[in-house]
Amino acid sequence: ALHGWDRDTILATGEVGRGSKGFFMGGDRTGVKLGIDIPNDDVTTAEPSTLEVWVPAGSRVRVKSTRGEIVVDGVTGALDLGSTSGNITVTGIPRELTVETMDGDVQLDGAVVWLRARSAGGDITVRGGAEDLVSASVSGAVTVTGGPVRAARLETMTGNIVFEASIARGAVLDLGTHSGAVRVLLPKGSTPTVEATTVAAPIDNNLTPQ
Repeated sequence: ALHGWDRDTILATGEVGRGSKGFFMGGDRTGVKLGIDIPNDDVTTAEPSTLEVWVPAGSRVRVKSTRGEIVVDGVTGALDLGSTSGNITVTGIPRELTVETMDGDVQLDGAVVWLRARSAGGDITVRGGAEDLVSASVSGAVTVTGGPVRAARLETMTGNIVFEASIARGAVLDLGTHSGAVRVLLPKGSTPTVEATTVAAPIDNNLTPQ
């Protein structure tokens, strides 16, 4: 877990799983690196570890995990988060957020200026606003609620797309899928220009009489 706080100090607590080489931490005022050292980077040789870290809220942080879950709250700086199979959850208002996972789910509760989220099999859920949102998934679903959203590009191969967020004035939305279902629910009173194209699936239009 990663927490942002109002101190100029980094604090780390946790428990190192049996079979790991131990906890490491080093750096200076320009940057710090810390984590759990796994022999030969083979996670199957070690029991799970837990790590809880507090950093200055405005920090730029990169977190990488193989199977572990990543949970972040209170960071207002820039986040780069990656996990092979663990879920990733972010709460708060980071300035920048880059998230990538293979099979884990991604969830954002809050708001972000710049967001890039990618997943293969996991679902991506955004509850909050975004100035610039790009999200791509293969088989996982992509869901956006809350808002306001100014620009969004949501793409899947077979996963469903649901957009039910408020939109900023002049917002641009680009939604595309190969074979998933797409549902768009816009706030009452919206007067968007819509271009919808499909090869074989029907389009259910409840927006205009046309």
